[in-house]
Amino acid sequence: MKKITLLLGVLLISTTMFGQKWLQDKAQYLVDAAVKEYKLDEKQEKALFTFYLDHLKEQQKIQQSFKDGDITKEESNKGYKALTVSLRDELVKITSEKPKDIMKFIRETRKAQSSEK
Repeated sequence: MKKITLLLGVLLISTTMFGQKWLQDKAQYLVDAAVKEYKLDEKQEKALFTFYLDHLKEQQKIQQSFKDGDITKEESNKGYKALTVSLRDELVKITSEKPKDIMKFIRETRKAQSSEK
């Protein structure tokens, strides 16, 4: 019984670590693209990484709530849109670029990232 409990614990920890690593890699992709595009300094880079990692965690919560039936498709779309607007606003604040240009950057970066899978 102790071995089963230990095995389940190890599986849970490794699954959690893998999920966290995946989120960090996804966040780093956008941050690296922003550093390259907008010549961000180290402070801006760290701020964006922290913000975007939190953004991705919130995105996962919305996705899980929809899967669990806690929210409707319309509510999940509304949540995703609000998250994208907050990401856009954060990038505008960090880069001083126009919101329209930032949205183009976000779309292109997400498209490039999804095509690498």
